[in-house]
Amino acid sequence: MNTIPRLVAVGDVIQTRRRTHKIKKSEYKESGALPVIDQGKDFVAGYIDDPGRAYDGNLPVIVFGDHTCVLKYVNFKFAIGADGTQLIAPRDSNEVDVRYLYYALHTTQVEQFGYQRHFKYLKEAKIPLWPIEIQRKISAILSAYDELIENNTRRIKILEEMAKAIYREWFVKFRFPGHEKVKMIDSPLGLIPEGWEVTKIGKVASVNELSIKKSNEPAKIEYIDIKSVGTGFIEKTTSYSFQEAPGRARRIVRDGDTIWSTVRPNRKSYSLILAPAANLVASTGFAVLTPKEVPFTFLYHVVTTDEYAEYLVNHATGAAYPAVNAKDFSNADIVKPSDEVLALFNNAVESMYRYKHLLDKKNRNLRRTRDVLLPRLVSGELPVDMADNHIVAVG
Repeated sequence: MNTIPRLVAVGDVIQTRRRTHKIKKSEYKESGALPVIDQGKDFVAGYIDDPGRAYDGNLPVIVFGDHTCVLKYVNFKFAIGADGTQLIAPRDSNEVDVRYLYYALHTTQVEQFGYQRHFKYLKEAKIPLWPIEIQRKISAILSAYDELIENNTRRIKILEEMAKAIYREWFVKFRFPGHEKVKMIDSPLGLIPEGWEVTKIGKVASVNELSIKKSNEPAKIEYIDIKSVGTGFIEKTTSYSFQEAPGRARRIVRDGDTIWSTVRPNRKSYSLILAPAANLVASTGFAVLTPKEVPFTFLYHVVTTDEYAEYLVNHATGAAYPAVNAKDFSNADIVKPSDEVLALFNNAVESMYRYKHLLDKKNRNLRRTRDVLLPRLVSGELPVDMADNHIVAVG
């Protein structure tokens, strides 16, 4: 196929949609009737319960983070986060396919200038504009990957919610198996079941136990940096020879560890580590929590509650660059259940987290393949006729 796309300025082929009922971050809830989409890394930033504050324009629409340059394709009912969101759609849907536009925007090289607005630079960027039929073919190939990722993500969310529900039932409401026969007693943290105890995180887990030293430097590493970690997930890792790796690539992580960003704890950048590659290394900007006296499933839930995150925020120092240290993680008070209840909990939820890890791994592989194909398809380096088999391959 010898068709050649024409290069067009983004601003010439898009229109912005009206933003009504913008939701402040202080209004976000952990769950609710209506998802909130903002410019943050997490696709859904939170929820509200008032459907009357939903975006009332046509769908689908593209959300662009004016400060973050994050792009999101939204085809469901949602509410708009208040700060820094631009809603984009094609000016003429007969000329530009909205999903193709979303993918093409990922190929723009918009330079980031810190926390200033970037929409004006996006509008100046150029994208290839193919005939509409080719745009739709490109969209079909790439969206096949995204649909699989979305399906896996929904399954991951169900697994997370199931595990959280068990944790809350057993360790917040104290309705664990056999609770009817256990007396409640006073403690520094209020009433707790008899046989349980109040202790410190540092008594049941170590913090930053292992680091790379000159005696154990690997030849190559897979590196987790802070910007690649969201709330409960690792978006990607980066391969380096150790000699070329960032200086902060020092924290050794193992199966069952939890990593928590020490910088800006209000962002809740943390993740559970399961079945890691032998050369997986995290930035020293993370605290690595390794369970010792409790199962990893319990430790992960304890240190990812809103209460623990709030504790870290309250202990952060530095106005411009708020951060916590290893002692802050260790010194938090927790209620440690009996060994019997901990074992029952681990038996109930460990398989959920192992399966979630497999789905996360599948999603990372799907994203990696999609991200290789995307610029090649949009630019024409890989003709769509040669890429048709990818739809079959991912299906």
